[in-house]
Amino acid sequence: MVPTLGGIRGRVETPRTGATDALVMNHHCRIEVDGPLPAGLREEMSRRFGLVQVRQDGRRTVLSDLTLDQAGLRALLDLLWDAGARVRAVTTTEAGAGQD
Repeated sequence: MVPTLGGIRGRVETPRTGATDALVMNHHCRIEVDGPLPAGLREEMSRRFGLVQVRQDGRRTVLSDLTLDQAGLRALLDLLWDAGARVRAVTTTEAGAGQD
């Protein structure tokens, strides 16, 4: 009998311990949004993602000094979306790239 998840028949595999650790890649991220951030969003970002540098000039806000894996970046973008922020640009570079 094949186990089911959510009514879909298929093969269910449990990842081996440490098997995915080598696949996780962190990136330095910079995110630019239109206008100021909604109230309370800075505190929520700090709670979820640690120290985030936020620069605001009235017309745009830049979030930088973020080191996130792909899931963390997705979670941050979801948080910004849910707060109504309009993301203008996302720039990522592989963590450790160009550093000796």
